Amino acid sequence: MPTFVLSVPPSANALFFNVKGRGRRKSHKYRAWIAGELKALVAQRARPVRGHVSITITLPKSTRGDASNRVKPAEDLLVRAGIIPDDSGKHVGSVTVTFGDVQMMHVQVEPMAEIGRAA
Repeated sequence: MPTFVLSVPPSANALFFNVKGRGRRKSHKYRAWIAGELKALVAQRARPVRGHVSITITLPKSTRGDASNRVKPAEDLLVRAGIIPDDSGKHVGSVTVTFGDVQMMHVQVEPMAEIGRAA
């Protein structure tokens, strides 16, 4: 089960901004985080994880704000990198977020048993 070591993403509150007449746009901070972490995933030789998955995110104890605000950018990065096809319930069965004794965010993606899922 692959575990990726990544920098902590911006809070979900800082991912987007509104542009009058054009809608929501990714913030510069979010775009920069995505670009850097895509390179980090390549360096870690990230490969796709097929089927239904469970995601476990461990954040450094020093992370400010709500843990749940770090889930969406992490999931979106996994999709963008091709590690998971999408972050819907069709592919992601569970997400667990904890604070731990780590210096960077750790994201573990593991296949789930298909128990109880309709084919």
